[in-house]
Amino acid sequence: MIRAALLLVLALIPPALPASAQSPGVSDKEILIGGSNSFSGPLAFTGEQITKFGVDLYFKVVNDAGGIHGRTIRTIFYDDGYRPQDAVANTKKLVEQDKIFAVIIPQGSPPVMATLAYLEENKVPLLFPYQSSPETRRKRYVFQGMTVSDRSSKMMIDYLAGQRKLKKFAALYQDDEYSASSWSPPSPSSAASPT
Repeated sequence: MIRAALLLVLALIPPALPASAQSPGVSDKEILIGGSNSFSGPLAFTGEQITKFGVDLYFKVVNDAGGIHGRTIRTIFYDDGYRPQDAVANTKKLVEQDKIFAVIIPQGSPPVMATLAYLEENKVPLLFPYQSSPETRRKRYVFQGMTVSDRSSKMMIDYLAGQRKLKKFAALYQDDEYSASSWSPPSPSSAASPT
């Protein structure tokens, strides 16, 4: 599904417009996209896997097949080490200096949330953020690729309270945007009460 959505977004780039009339990051021969991701720090492994072995490998396949409207896709990634302030600096560099068309697959709710207003303000598409905050819903330039965690936690709580008939349970979570967006208190109709 992510592959089809990505191709749809990229295919929307008007193929017949001259390069001077096109979006930043789009020329007659190339589409430039980039991202700030964790190549160091606590999420380094997934940052490398998502970008180098996921995104870049997929775009190699697309490019080998002729690209999008005859344009190859080139990526630029910067390391934010899962630090929101670095994600903001990297994102501004990608937009203002590198002149990318879109940001692709940044990871982690804190870094993504730190860049969201800037991307929306500058009308830069945010493709498939790997994060869980419901704040990315209904944003004009965000193309979500995964279920955000508050929906998942609500389903789990409803299952535990409903089918399993649990009245009390505890939740342990880290103290940051990722976990805050994941916690969904039980609905009034549920018999469970968090501890």
